Amino acid sequence: MASLSTPVGKWEIQRAIRVCQFTLWFVVIVFVPACAQTCPSQKLQAKIADIEHELQPDLGPVRLHRLEELEDGLVSAGGDSVDSPFLIYQIEQRRFFLKGDKILQQVPWGRKFSNYFAISRDGECVYHLSGPDSKKGEDFKHLVSDFHLPIPRSPNEAESRALFCARLVFGAEPEQWILGEEQAKQLVAYHYLSHHREADRWWRSFRAKHPKTTLNVTTVDLVTGGYLTRLPLFWAPVESEIQPEIRELQIQVDRDGSCQRAAESNSH
Repeated sequence: MASLSTPVGKWEIQRAIRVCQFTLWFVVIVFVPACAQTCPSQKLQAKIADIEHELQPDLGPVRLHRLEELEDGLVSAGGDSVDSPFLIYQIEQRRFFLKGDKILQQVPWGRKFSNYFAISRDGECVYHLSGPDSKKGEDFKHLVSDFHLPIPRSPNEAESRALFCARLVFGAEPEQWILGEEQAKQLVAYHYLSHHREADRWWRSFRAKHPKTTLNVTTVDLVTGGYLTRLPLFWAPVESEIQPEIRELQIQVDRDGSCQRAAESNSH
C-alpha cells in the first residue's frame, strides 16, 4: 500500500504546483494591469490629501470629487472612450471629518466650489485650473501642452473646448449658462421665485434696453487663428439686493487648444 500511495502523492504535488503557477500568471497578466488602471497610486492619494489639507483653513473640511465625464470629453475629440492620463476634481464640502479622535458632522455640507484641479495619474503633476489662487488659464495651457490634448479643428470642437474652460478655468458654472431665450426667462423667473410681476418687469426692461441681443452661444473663426466663443451668463448674487444681470463671457480658444478670457461685458 505504501508503494502504491507514493506515486499518487507526487502527482498531486506536481498538479498543485502547476495550478499555483497558472494562478500566479493569471494574477500577473490580468489582475495587476487592471488594478494599475483603476487603483489610485499612493502618491496620487497623498497629493489629494495634501490639497485637501491646504484648502481647509479657507474652505473648512473639503474633499476632491472626481469628474470623470469631463476627462473623456477633453482627452478624446471624437468621443471615443480613452483612459485619461490625468484626473479632474472639483472641491466640495465634506459631511463627516476627523477632529482629534472624534468624527464630526459638518452642517451644512455638500456645497460645491468653483475650484478645480487636474492631477496626473502618477500624482507627479498638479494643475490648479480655477479658484481664488489659480492662474486663470496658465495651468490649463500647461495641461494641454504636457498631455498633447486634441486641438479643436472646427467651430463645434472649439465651442466644446470653450464651454469646458468656461466652467473649469473661469468658474462659470453650467447653472449660469444661457443657451437660449426661453432658458433665460426661466432663470429670471427662478431668481424671483413666486414674484412673477418682478420677473416680468425685469425681463421687459432688459428687452427694452437690448432688443437685438441674441441669447445663444456663438462661436466664430478669428482672422488671427483660433476661435472666439460668446457665452451669455445669468449673474445673480445670492441673498443680495443687487439686481441680476445678463453678462457675456468671451473665450478665445487659441491655435494650441488653450483658452484665454477675451472679455466679459454686462448686457443689463
